[in-house]
Amino acid sequence: MIKQKKIRRKIFLTKKSSFVELVKLVALHIIDYSIIRNFYNISTFFLITKYLGIVVFFKDFLEYLVSLSKSGRL
Repeated sequence: MIKQKKIRRKIFLTKKSSFVELVKLVALHIIDYSIIRNFYNISTFFLITKYLGIVVFFKDFLEYLVSLSKSGRL
């Protein structure tokens, strides 16, 4: 009877530990996914601001050229 209890307890512990491992694995995947998603959002934000900066620079440069041509210095 005691041996059977020990076997049952051992099976329960292995099931419990495998469940804990599964929970840890799922938590790690969720953390990895959130890090990747946040990195993607940050990188797209920097790309958008980079291209917006280029567009604004060219707009200002064209305005500068127009002002030079109107003043007769170009």
